Amino acid sequence: MIYRPGETERLWDSWLYEWGGTVHLFYLASQEDEGRVGHCTSTDLVRWRRHEDLVLSHWPLTGMVLRHEGRFLMPLGEVVDGVQTTTFYVSDDLFAWRRLPPDEYRLGPRAPHYATQPAPLRPTVWWRDPFVFRHEADGHYHAIVCAAWPQFGPDDTGAVLAHVRTRDFRRWEHLPPLDAPTGLFYHNEVPDLFVHEGRWYVLFSTGSVMGLRLNTPSRRETTGTYYMVADALEGPYRLPQEPLLVGAGLGAMSAYVARAFLFGGEWLLYHQVRDGSGPGFWSATWGTPKRLHVGSEGELSARYWPGLEALETGELAPDAGPERPGWERHGNAWRGRAKAVGVACPVVADATDVHLRTEVTPLAGGRCGLVLRASEDRGVLVALDMERGRVEIGMVRHHELVGWGSCRTGFLPDTAPSQERAPTDTCAWPLRPGRPYVLRCLARAEHFEVYLDDRWVFTAVIPEAPSAGQVDLYVERGEARFGQIRVARLEPLKRSRRVGEARAQE
Repeated sequence: MIYRPGETERLWDSWLYEWGGTVHLFYLASQEDEGRVGHCTSTDLVRWRRHEDLVLSHWPLTGMVLRHEGRFLMPLGEVVDGVQTTTFYVSDDLFAWRRLPPDEYRLGPRAPHYATQPAPLRPTVWWRDPFVFRHEADGHYHAIVCAAWPQFGPDDTGAVLAHVRTRDFRRWEHLPPLDAPTGLFYHNEVPDLFVHEGRWYVLFSTGSVMGLRLNTPSRRETTGTYYMVADALEGPYRLPQEPLLVGAGLGAMSAYVARAFLFGGEWLLYHQVRDGSGPGFWSATWGTPKRLHVGSEGELSARYWPGLEALETGELAPDAGPERPGWERHGNAWRGRAKAVGVACPVVADATDVHLRTEVTPLAGGRCGLVLRASEDRGVLVALDMERGRVEIGMVRHHELVGWGSCRTGFLPDTAPSQERAPTDTCAWPLRPGRPYVLRCLARAEHFEVYLDDRWVFTAVIPEAPSAGQVDLYVERGEARFGQIRVARLEPLKRSRRVGEARAQE
């Protein structure tokens, strides 16, 4: 929800590189039979300037950028005779790239550690998305690659993180894979690695596919970016109790391919958000960067990044309007109570693309939260469900009861008048009555992001959400207090134009 390519263009996996105070965003932009890598620049990760694509003679797989001997290298994958391999491009300025001779500069799988031949259940040999870095301990460049064991079948997915090293990018030494759990994931896509306070963290993306159901303590049937941690590069790596950094549950795919990036002296997390905004299934918007928080025991979590406030264009003053049944207002605080159905209290009109922050204190009962883009017949509910101990997001209906005011009920669409459908996403949370929670929501286009106490909860794409509407406070079968409400407008999410196109239309 930060950067969206042109209407007929595509965005998928992305990688960042900073040089001279400018951040370069590269991403897979191929269309039909034409291989392309998109390119943008920014100084704040929020506003981007589009440049000409890198046009290739092959369909590229995910890459990255690194510095080597005074030049920039871009490892970029391709498929040759059913085998994924990596070739290399070189540049002096990050804008003009040329391919190094592939017969000299190519990285591919090699036995005995890695599969080199297609198999009936795996017609393409996995060897893609290398993360390359210089390891000062031995002076080599090391690469972590999405790969597979030679064995593959119903009892073992064969997914491993390959480990290779080189000094000159011509000759590679194939080491055993990282010592990490195997057979748990269908693949370990786009691995990423960083070191913090002596711990080695590996990020990778995968999901609940091919009969694998990746359940975590907080979500069911997840897809997204996960992580493992070790005390040494080779491992052994261990999965934390909550391994999902960003993603979605309930079998959905939203935030995907998150990578770590050091910016302004702190580690951030960036990713794409699949939303079908361009041609084909693999089309996305570049998502909101997040702080990568490291806990006292080395655990990772994604947090709200204040740099997003650069998108704000002004504040909207809360105004409850006429008194609503079940609601009391005291200054900039509201208290709602409803023992039966859900009741809503509008506080901001015409809140389309907004950044909203409030302190909500559940006092008793069922759900409480916010309805975004509340319109005449529906809205997007972000709720703290005290009964089930979870946070939820999804569409809700709107009803107008004569003589009583407006209320909300049920996630959409209903399978029967008395039944609720599961919301778009849910996340288990240890909610406690009487405890105040800082609830933060960002709504931009069809994208909705939710943070609780500034910890990431949801990145949801809801195409059926109203394009405009108000903000409602909401209470259902319970009581809650809302205070410190702040609502700011956000710049609309527009499609990008290349530098030449923008000048031509000025």
